[in-house]
Amino acid sequence: SFDSNGILLFRESESIILAFSRRCTHAGATLNAFSNGSSRCSSHGSEFNLSGEPTKGPASSKLDQYIVEIVSNIIKVSKS
Repeated sequence: SFDSNGILLFRESESIILAFSRRCTHAGATLNAFSNGSSRCSSHGSEFNLSGEPTKGPASSKLDQYIVEIVSNIIKVSKS
């Protein structure tokens, strides 16, 4: 099953969609949607870039990333 906090999706191009866990790696709070190339945790201020890497705040671990396939205009997200 997927993380109960949900999944963050970011459309990088027509054929590339990125998917990450929406759970902050610092304290488990739910992350905000991507805006201006980053996602922010409203609890402690950690920010994550479009590679899932922390760029600001107390988080030091990368977000879990999921595999995305686009098949016949359907987006399929799966774990590794």
